[in-house]
Amino acid sequence: MISIIIPVYQAQDYIERCLESIKNQNDNSDLEIVCVNDGSTDNSKKIIEDFKLKNKNIKVKIIDKENTGVSDSRNIGIENAEGKYIMFVDSDDELETNAIEELRKALSDNIDVIIYNSLQIKKNNKNKERIIFNEENGIIPVKKVYDELIRHAELNTVWQFLILKDFILENKIKFDNQYAVGEDLLFNSDMFTCNPQIYYLNKIIYRYNYNEKSVMRNLKQDSTQKRINQTLELYCKYYEYIKKWKMDSKENREYLSSKAINVLNYELRSIILLDISNKEKINMLKETFENPNMIEIRKNLSTDKYLIRESKYIYTNKIYLYFLIKSSIEIIRKILNV
Repeated sequence: MISIIIPVYQAQDYIERCLESIKNQNDNSDLEIVCVNDGSTDNSKKIIEDFKLKNKNIKVKIIDKENTGVSDSRNIGIENAEGKYIMFVDSDDELETNAIEELRKALSDNIDVIIYNSLQIKKNNKNKERIIFNEENGIIPVKKVYDELIRHAELNTVWQFLILKDFILENKIKFDNQYAVGEDLLFNSDMFTCNPQIYYLNKIIYRYNYNEKSVMRNLKQDSTQKRINQTLELYCKYYEYIKKWKMDSKENREYLSSKAINVLNYELRSIILLDISNKEKINMLKETFENPNMIEIRKNLSTDKYLIRESKYIYTNKIYLYFLIKSSIEIIRKILNV
């Protein structure tokens, strides 16, 4: 059996579409849907209950809990899943119609993790295929996954794997409830540190709906600063992973640091968009650049070219420029030399 774990929070606008994509699988036999309702106050639970009543041939489990976040929801989902294999689906996403059929074809007794591709869906129809590796279907070495985790962002999410449940339990792999951002990346890194047997399925299995409202919903001063601080902490923590993987080199630290800066650019832009005074924005930027983890990340870059290249919006903003002039003459000189 395959257990599909869906964390659900205020998902009334799209959870039915998600569930229907599972029901409409070419092969929907021996499936379990585990919906973990994370304290939703909208009609999400009722929609799931109605779906369960109408589709008695599909096993649907509904777990109610207080709102403690997606990491806790996924951990509870793992604990309650009865399937041999687990996959994670976000409540606003879908599976391709042939997803389960293709995954079952790829399964064998010696496989711990299957990695598959996804399709990013946008409202403007500018859909983008996320192809993880330029490889045929087959077993891949874990070092190839480490390279991808260090250098790119395609394996930052947890919804692109089918995982043997016993592998998760035996290695005591859990989502870290302390993090509001990057929890998927930590889970994935812990999982691959345990050296699983990995099969790469070079097919589109998952449909990721880019939800701008979801991305922007926490545009508040306290939550923005918290996300920035956690992102900085997360990527500094990642230096320990590359040591574990015996891949600690100047080149890999630079790749990792540039990846961190690219992620941070969105959060830095969020500061500019906050409805607070210019003085408060400057103080937030100052706190960010004086954060010891930010200093560590920048230290591992041979130049701030990544920060410059990826942050054109920010550098044209007067507040940001003012801050840079006040507190980082070194970066300003590099900007002028570009």
